[in-house]
Amino acid sequence: MSSASHDVTLQSWQGVKISYHSIPPYEFQDYVAPLYSIDVNLSSSYHLEWKKGGRYQRTQMITGALCIMPAHEPLSMRWSSNLENLVADLSPSLILSTADDLKVRGEVEIRESHGQVDAQISHICQALWAECKAGYPTGRVFGESLGVALAACLLQRHGTQATTTPSGQLSPRKWKQVADFIEDNLEENIPLEELAQIVGLSPFYFTRCFKATIGTTPHQYIISRRVERARHLLSRPEASPTQVALQCGFSHQSHLTRHMKQLLGVTPASLIPRKTVSKNVL
Repeated sequence: MSSASHDVTLQSWQGVKISYHSIPPYEFQDYVAPLYSIDVNLSSSYHLEWKKGGRYQRTQMITGALCIMPAHEPLSMRWSSNLENLVADLSPSLILSTADDLKVRGEVEIRESHGQVDAQISHICQALWAECKAGYPTGRVFGESLGVALAACLLQRHGTQATTTPSGQLSPRKWKQVADFIEDNLEENIPLEELAQIVGLSPFYFTRCFKATIGTTPHQYIISRRVERARHLLSRPEASPTQVALQCGFSHQSHLTRHMKQLLGVTPASLIPRKTVSKNVL
């Protein structure tokens, strides 16, 4: 599918990509997409015509309304207005692995739908876009966690099969393996999938088990450990907040400052001991 559109596509995570599109009036017939797509309408209200069962249907798309389009199925649409859309693309492999964790019975199928408003799905898409525009300050694990959550929402709310949610905790041995890996790699951009592979779980199930074990998400835990390491490094008089931020895995000092104020209520500079100047008394 192509059109005279203005597109902005930023770096994708494992299984999920977020992009912005400004599109003029357009029509396409029997387009088969390789990915599952969620379009969030950022424009004012307009009318979308889309084909179902060989006949066009007309749907009003208000601001925030979603277009949910399955992969590998012919899609036909047309509209006569200029549009602005936020588009999240999910890979079939992410959908399948999440469906397996949710214990979806039978074949995985996402229904095509247009015009629905789903605040949670829109919020996740907006969070992915905000992370991109900020330059990925929180690393891969945050974006990939959002991608897994987006896939779960699609299956639970727009799939054809009922799902059951798994529960369980990581064993003490597996938890130690994960915690040690995080501690040894705090300065790195840690992928969620890599953490999950340590204990032989999918990203979705790993995230659920992780939170059930310690009461917080992998992303939140990594941030807290980075802040704690930064607090320790800033206890030296020669410490530089900029260097400490980079050593602890923050892409910029401002990100360290924001998270430290949220978690500890102080700024990095306030933790650095003042150098004392000795005076010689004659």
